[in-house]
Amino acid sequence: MILVGLYIALVSLPWSCGICDEEIIGEAYSPDRKHLARAYVRNCGATTGFLTHANLRSRWSWFNTEWVGTIKDGQVFANSCWSKVDFAWKDNSNLEIQYEKCAPRENGKDTVWMKETFWNDVDVSYLEVPRQIEDK
Repeated sequence: MILVGLYIALVSLPWSCGICDEEIIGEAYSPDRKHLARAYVRNCGATTGFLTHANLRSRWSWFNTEWVGTIKDGQVFANSCWSKVDFAWKDNSNLEIQYEKCAPRENGKDTVWMKETFWNDVDVSYLEVPRQIEDK
């Protein structure tokens, strides 16, 4: 009876049905394949907007999903719209993240709210490119 109760508790915990979705929109390995850069678009439902973010990880690990369905491990970039992201590895330890600019906000604030310049042994730079698709 205790084992059945434990099984039901584990199956019905919140992380088994997160409220957010992370859609992979791009990825690239470093030239030596030691690191993976991956871009996602996060959607947490009708009451929140899209969030585009880029995360880095070692080839030998994985991106952990939090109980609500979000991936924050290794996050180095985030903006508040659905935008295209490309990765240009200059060498094994220098990554350029190319991203589409979001439409301006009403309050004039920048839609990019995270731009880390390094992660572990990787230096990260950014290139903002003009928007080529409509906001979703």
